[in-house]
Amino acid sequence: MLRRVTFPLIALFWVVMNVLLWRSEMGGPGQGGTPVPPESIWERILTAPDESPLVLFREGRRLGTVRWLPTVGEEVAAQDVDREFVPEGRVGRITGYHLDLDASLSIDPDSMRRLRFQWHADFSPDREWRTMMLRLTRRPNVWEIDADAAEEALDLKVGAPPDERTERFSFAELREPQTILARLGLPWGLEWMTPLFSGLPGARPAQLALGLQWEGSQDWLRVAGARTRVYRLRARLFDRYEAVIVVSRVGEILKVELPGEILLVSEAFASFPSPDR
Repeated sequence: MLRRVTFPLIALFWVVMNVLLWRSEMGGPGQGGTPVPPESIWERILTAPDESPLVLFREGRRLGTVRWLPTVGEEVAAQDVDREFVPEGRVGRITGYHLDLDASLSIDPDSMRRLRFQWHADFSPDREWRTMMLRLTRRPNVWEIDADAAEEALDLKVGAPPDERTERFSFAELREPQTILARLGLPWGLEWMTPLFSGLPGARPAQLALGLQWEGSQDWLRVAGARTRVYRLRARLFDRYEAVIVVSRVGEILKVELPGEILLVSEAFASFPSPDR
């Protein structure tokens, strides 16, 4: 008698546990997915094997393309220095992370000129930035910002050689926009910019998280009727807005939602309706 009862109970237990596991993996409507430490998702983004080509939309209108490329700096182990071929799959000590973003945007639909946005950043192994470069080009105008955490300084370059003009600012000066505006010859009526600089962390390097509190989860993305497993990063901006980053299992960026109805979608999905859950 006991044997007859035991087997059905074990079978029922097995079925219930598999159903619960399936619901945990698949997620139901309205669920936010299984929580995942944001650090592990950032690690996948930083070590993704391929670049992420994205299409930028604002309010449903296509503005241009964005190319996101992460690379990892590695130091070859001492025993491999003299080898002609390093064994496949062997990973050296990580010396840092490098991020490149290159965007070509059409800001004015009535103009043929495009705005090119280039950003490069170097991060330490613990993801604190070391150097950063931002260049905006709209022919014939060029603006470039170079920041160095070790030197605690920022260089602003305006124009192209030989007429290039360079101004250097310390991190401390960045908290005094009136001084910067005076040196650049801009009107003093822009004092309203002061709050934008008041939150700067001084000389302390900023982490890749950009000072935001990120929440990570494992979820599913629906594209053209098919579902694929993804990671999601969410952060609140100024307690009013939300930023969402959708990442593939290998770290490729598939979708980014930003305030102002700004949407970046992987080129592979751009021809489909907006990817959703």
